[in-house]
Amino acid sequence: MNVKEAFAKAGIYPKTNPGEVWKASDSAITLLDRITRRWHKERYCVILSNKETCDDPDWPLVLIAPLTHELYPKPRADLIVEVTQTNGLAMPSRIILSQIQPLQKISLQERLGEISITKWEQILKQVFWQISRK
Repeated sequence: MNVKEAFAKAGIYPKTNPGEVWKASDSAITLLDRITRRWHKERYCVILSNKETCDDPDWPLVLIAPLTHELYPKPRADLIVEVTQTNGLAMPSRIILSQIQPLQKISLQERLGEISITKWEQILKQVFWQISRK
C-alpha cells in the first residue's frame, strides 16, 4: 500500500474546491475515444463537485470534467478555455463537459489553479443545457 492509498484508507484526501484545475492520473479517467486516445501520465481536469462534497472527509469522490489540448472536433456541450494567470494551463484546452464523471480523490496529483467565475458560469450553463427537458 502506498502513501496515497494509506491516506485514503484513513479518510485523508487532497483538499479540493469547485472550479479548480488539477492534474490527475490519466488512467483513472475514462474517455469514450479510449482506442484512439493518446495516453499520458496525467490529465488535467476541472472539479465540478460543490463545496460540501469537496470538503466531505467521508466521501472519496469528486465530479470532474476532463480537459484536452485537442480543441477540435468540439462537441456542442464542450467549452474552450484560454490560458490565464490563475488557471494553471500551459495552452488553450477543451473542457470535455460531454464526458463528466466521478473521480476518486486519491487520483488527484497536483492543484494547478482555478478557472474564472465567468468560465464557471459558462460551465454551469452548459451542464444545465445538457440535462434540460426542453
